[in-house]
Amino acid sequence: MGQTLDPKAVANAAAAAEALGAPPVGVTLKLPDNVLFSEEPQMAYWSHDRKQWRLDGFVDVKFDEESRMLSFKTVNFGPLACIQDKHINMPFQSWELRPIGADHARFTIIAAIIEAEIEIKGPLCCFKQTADSDFRSELDDIRGKWMEPRELIKVLKNTGVNLFPEDDSKKYVSISEKDPDVENGLYQQMALTASHFAYSWSKWNTESGTERIILQGCEKLEDDIPLDPQPEGEEERKEEWALLMVSRERAMKLKMTEYEEEFSDVHAEGSQFHADLYHMVNDLSTEPGLERMRNSHYRFVDAVYQMLAATRVIAYS
Repeated sequence: MGQTLDPKAVANAAAAAEALGAPPVGVTLKLPDNVLFSEEPQMAYWSHDRKQWRLDGFVDVKFDEESRMLSFKTVNFGPLACIQDKHINMPFQSWELRPIGADHARFTIIAAIIEAEIEIKGPLCCFKQTADSDFRSELDDIRGKWMEPRELIKVLKNTGVNLFPEDDSKKYVSISEKDPDVENGLYQQMALTASHFAYSWSKWNTESGTERIILQGCEKLEDDIPLDPQPEGEEERKEEWALLMVSRERAMKLKMTEYEEEFSDVHAEGSQFHADLYHMVNDLSTEPGLERMRNSHYRFVDAVYQMLAATRVIAYS
């Protein structure tokens, strides 16, 4: 019994052959279960002549997200790769670094696609996801496993969770570019105080120019969430975030709050100007907080710094 061919399918096949310059070969493969694809993967092949990866030469590419089966037609043979946008999670929507205890902190990044939570304890880090995020089975192999910061960064990249900008990343995403010396110095000082002082993203950072960095800060000696300012009209105010501004010249606590409608660089009443964030936090901390900071282990400080410097949350949020 003869088989009736679909005229549309025949026409598509002919068009594909013409586009590729030769009859294409169909390929079907299953993507690994432990790699997260946040968008439909693209196929690429290595061009030996041009010494580069190329995207042309593939037609009829189909991806079934549930079965993780990828099919395509091509005339290119040799090294093939599935790729996705490495900056798909950038810029970040917000971030927070919050102490849990002595030499113990939680670093949360709300990115464009994923909500990542990295717990830092002593010299080790552990990848988790926030309670409100969509748990992906592709991340089961790395979730909850403790490792050193460099190893965790490598594992996350290989798993498809790229939260780590490179030198040229600013060419591909919009960032709040800052003075590199001030930015890196801030990460060092945040790490030094991470055992007792919480830090968070501020919307005003994007509007403060390249010379000034603005973030929220609050002393936290217990594992709870710093409270926002109480609504206007209430007499009592609970513990709240302070708005901090840091530049090459000085660091200071601002009078305004995160929720003001207009920015003002007027310093808070009763506060002082300081040389940097570290000395300002010393002035804003209680004696128990200072004692915990003084007793922080250098390997914990280094682990926090590595994660902050690798993610560059000040510039990429």
